[in-house]
Amino acid sequence: MIERDPKLNVHDLAEEYQRLKSLKHDASLVENVSCMTSVTGAQAAKVSAPQRFQHNRSEGKTLTTPKGKPNSPCWFCGEWHFARHCPFAYHLCSECGAKEHKEGFCRPKKTGSDMFTQNAHRRKGRARSSGVFSTSAANPNLRKYVTPLVNGYPVQLQLDSGSGFTLVSYRTWEAMGRLVLLETSMEMVDASNHVMQLAAYFECQMSLNNRYGRGRCFVTTQGMLNPLGLDRIE
Repeated sequence: MIERDPKLNVHDLAEEYQRLKSLKHDASLVENVSCMTSVTGAQAAKVSAPQRFQHNRSEGKTLTTPKGKPNSPCWFCGEWHFARHCPFAYHLCSECGAKEHKEGFCRPKKTGSDMFTQNAHRRKGRARSSGVFSTSAANPNLRKYVTPLVNGYPVQLQLDSGSGFTLVSYRTWEAMGRLVLLETSMEMVDASNHVMQLAAYFECQMSLNNRYGRGRCFVTTQGMLNPLGLDRIE
């Protein structure tokens, strides 16, 4: 540069150096902004991608998450989605060793006798459900039964009881291995308008003839019949 312009001095050279240094710095900033824009765009595309289809084991069809929102958080993880779409439905908790819930959502374990004793004092002032059913047919020989697997255990359930919910007797619950029970505030009445004492319920997975379903089974201290709920039949 001195050879091309012999009038240049040290001050001019210093200014030229600062100018070149600033240009290099600006070019570096532009390059970093371009990289950040590319990464942000890729992340946005990943977030906005459609949700993966989930496989419905009961019907062999693919379903998307429904547009509507549930009325209460998922009992498996506490998030606002339907329990049947929860990724923790078959998760093995590392804190308590039980399945079907996220860490931090472990259910308190209570013995069956404690649960039945506590609920015996809570019969008054509880709302009754509409699960009216008949446990006594005119001819017991005409009753129809099915034997689904409830949490892997074969249980004989009465098919034509008209019950809105699935019930199992205390003895059946004991034979199933005394599954963890949860408190309930529901009461049911039979066809004679007699109150059925519901001690508690447990979450279960039921399978019959290659059809699968999840829900609740209520435990009662009255009778030996195990009616299959209409919600399972439908």
